[in-house]
Amino acid sequence: MACGRCRHSAKELSVAPERPLRAAKLLPRDGGKKVEASASFKFFKRPEPAELADLAELKRIVESGGELPARFYSSKAGHDADPLLKDFGVLHVHLGGSGSDTLLFLMQYVDRIVLLETNSHNRFSNESRQLAQTHRLVPNKPLEIVKKPRRPLPPPKPK
Repeated sequence: MACGRCRHSAKELSVAPERPLRAAKLLPRDGGKKVEASASFKFFKRPEPAELADLAELKRIVESGGELPARFYSSKAGHDADPLLKDFGVLHVHLGGSGSDTLLFLMQYVDRIVLLETNSHNRFSNESRQLAQTHRLVPNKPLEIVKKPRRPLPPPKPK
């Protein structure tokens, strides 16, 4: 049996809350989800204003339980093999539009998302194992270190 808004089975959506979901897109949730940053969260390059605005929009949408617009995803989302998603439950979304090279890596749980880092496609394609080591990820295990961020996320710059 699939959920009404996506192609995920009820079994996938009923996993233990401490296990990351393996969905290729962020799943909406009535009542929203918490947005947290891992203890190791960082920007690997200075974010552009459009990227910060997208991060603020993502946070607002997820906390309100909405669905992210298509521009946050590649047109191939859910169709390509994604080793980070398959092995570790790490999803990525585009900041600054679907053609942007800036990716936000995160883990999605039933009740929250955990931001890991922002980086480029190189990190996705060439260094997936390094990303897993940086954040101490173990296949099929929950993220162990989730604390309040050392620095708060920067607010979006006014237009």
